[in-house]
Amino acid sequence: MLRDLGPLSMPAITIENGVEFDRFAIRGDVERGGVVYVGALDERFAWEDLAVLASAFPAVDFRIYGPVPRYVPDVAANVNLLGAAPYSAVPQLLAAAKVGLLPLTARAENSGRSPMKLYEYLAAGLGVLASKTPVTEALAGAVETYDSPAQAVAGLSRLLHEGGPAGGEELARQQDWRQKAEAIAEFALGIARRT
Repeated sequence: MLRDLGPLSMPAITIENGVEFDRFAIRGDVERGGVVYVGALDERFAWEDLAVLASAFPAVDFRIYGPVPRYVPDVAANVNLLGAAPYSAVPQLLAAAKVGLLPLTARAENSGRSPMKLYEYLAAGLGVLASKTPVTEALAGAVETYDSPAQAVAGLSRLLHEGGPAGGEELARQQDWRQKAEAIAEFALGIARRT
């Protein structure tokens, strides 16, 4: 964390990741179904969690988008590794799904990470199932979190049958990049006024 570096000698502002809300808050005529993940498939991605969930829900389609690594663990037949998707296609991919998945490993870099996909999933109206980290746990009212395989399975079951908790889209709207840009501009103007 930046705070651990000690007191700063100049004014600073921290802006978390945000979302292009209007780009992702689309509603198509497509019936929503299945689970989607869009992002990196590197050491931060919990393949074991995906394996547990796909095995527990063999009739559910798991669509995984991201650059496929050279080594991929065995995955169930209902897991579709679809490769990288262009950013312009992601809103439509999310609009077709019911649940957005964020299976994060216990690596240190995941504990302080503010995944941009989290807000994109929420803006798209998805229920979100995410590994429990300080960031996702703070959003527990809008995100279903887990820290064990049993909790992951129970959380996905709830999301598939009941949908996501209310308030996720509004939370994402509050994280729109336009508002964040305004906060940065206001901060910069405040510094300019002091000098």
